[in-house]
Amino acid sequence: MTGAPYVASRFAELPAYAANVVRGTRLSPEQWDALVAAGGASAVPGIGGWHALAGWRAEVNSRDYDNPPADVCGDCFGTCVTADIDGSITGTVGEPFLCFCAQGALAQVGR
Repeated sequence: MTGAPYVASRFAELPAYAANVVRGTRLSPEQWDALVAAGGASAVPGIGGWHALAGWRAEVNSRDYDNPPADVCGDCFGTCVTADIDGSITGTVGEPFLCFCAQGALAQVGR
């Protein structure tokens, strides 16, 4: 409907249902736009198939954070999204949020 893949579309260009998925990840429109500009938006909502947000949350929470892969960030496993395992960041235990490694990259994109 946008004429471009959603992961290449700025937040304002997304249809309502796609914008709801982005909001469900707790990304702000500005953060989404920065990810799109950096070419990293596809890692956040799980693009590449049919995904319900509930199932995606389950995938994030099922990671073995004590044994991450050796070649990626130990918090997000290279997806840019990690889980708030104790609720200290989002206020909800297990809630996905933008990983600190991605937040640093977004800060560089914004400059």
